[in-house]
Amino acid sequence: MNRAGQYITALGGIAAYKAYRPNPLPPFPEIEMDAEMVALLSKAHNFLGKLDMTSQLIPDMNLFLSAYVRKEALLSSQIEGTQATLEDVLNPNVDVAVNLEVNDVVNYVNALNYAIERMKELPVCNRLLCDTHKVLMQGVRGQEKNPGEFRRSQNWIGSSNSNLQTARYVPPTVEDMQTAMSDLEKFINDYDMDILLKTALVPFLLSCGIYTALGMLKSDGGAAGELWSLYGREMALHWVMCLPAVLILALSLLRVKVKRAMAASILASVVLCAFLRRLDAVTILKTAALGYTAADAEVGAMLNGGGILSMLRVAMIVTISSAYSGIFRKTGLLDRLCARITALSEKTSPYAAMLLTALLAGLLACNQTLTIILTHQLCAPLQQSKEQFAINLENSAVVVAPLIPWSIAGATPLSAVGAPLTGMALACFLYILPLCELVRHAASSRR
Repeated sequence: MNRAGQYITALGGIAAYKAYRPNPLPPFPEIEMDAEMVALLSKAHNFLGKLDMTSQLIPDMNLFLSAYVRKEALLSSQIEGTQATLEDVLNPNVDVAVNLEVNDVVNYVNALNYAIERMKELPVCNRLLCDTHKVLMQGVRGQEKNPGEFRRSQNWIGSSNSNLQTARYVPPTVEDMQTAMSDLEKFINDYDMDILLKTALVPFLLSCGIYTALGMLKSDGGAAGELWSLYGREMALHWVMCLPAVLILALSLLRVKVKRAMAASILASVVLCAFLRRLDAVTILKTAALGYTAADAEVGAMLNGGGILSMLRVAMIVTISSAYSGIFRKTGLLDRLCARITALSEKTSPYAAMLLTALLAGLLACNQTLTIILTHQLCAPLQQSKEQFAINLENSAVVVAPLIPWSIAGATPLSAVGAPLTGMALACFLYILPLCELVRHAASSRR
């Protein structure tokens, strides 16, 4: 048995043959990145960047992509022995009804275009694969063999006079194929889907449980009412005022682009300010630029601040941190440290190494932005999946930085609400999440 799968014996007696059975998904152990693969990925990313830059200079992207689709279709068809050339495929005068070789490639192009359009309505699933296969097999060799359906009998790859026993390769049996296709569909659509929610769910519930218990221990239940009365003196409290927050959450879950989601939330806020709070345009613009200033001093102690100009400090921090990042990358100052972190990850786990890196970076950097950048640079070789790397970065550098008292991410919130340093002990989610992830990764490594 190897990483990808194994050969099993199907049937028995003189009819026995060896068929391939793929291992279940997700793959275990996870794919490990070595220096060669990292170099290849970096090279691929470089070419993708060049392609993206080039595409911006092309007036019609569809024409640009169609040429690549046709070439890829031709190369894939040639694997199966098709003798058509790229000139044949691009020639509008070729009679595809006569030239079956060209028809194979044309159908391949049509199937790709069909799949791209159907993906606007369907996820990548077995139904989409079957429908695309039906288009692929229209009017070509093999059209009589149930196009658009999974096979119901065993097939094999070999010479014309080969059989199941002498074939070069025998794919999975019908039963294994059906199981594998079902697992593939689940893997594509379920595995690592909403992984941020999955990793945060248990820590979130534990944090809610702690806060609920602490709330029940406190006998005085009038604090919420006092806050409601306090805010009511300054502003109109109505359920409609939750609309901007609901919009940005809902649109984010619906995978609407960030700029559009923020624009919708801002527009809703402006409408509410204008019609519910009766604020004029000048006041709205002034508040957006300079921040909110409450007339009530008690309310102002909690709500004053914000505005676009207040973000200049954050923007400067990001700019300076990015400059540090460029210096570190070009000078190679972090190369030896990166090698030590890679060695540590091999002894523990990639997440454990990243968490320790994030903690040390946060202690030295004193701000969340530089902590994230340093952790990203030092730990980039540890993860083969960009999505998984982003999740691990979120669950380490992003949540660890606010737990450092002298970090901007920790000191600023405490100062804003006038909370003591001991208040960090109640930031349950920020330290429960990394602990849960350490346990999960440790358990996974022992499997």
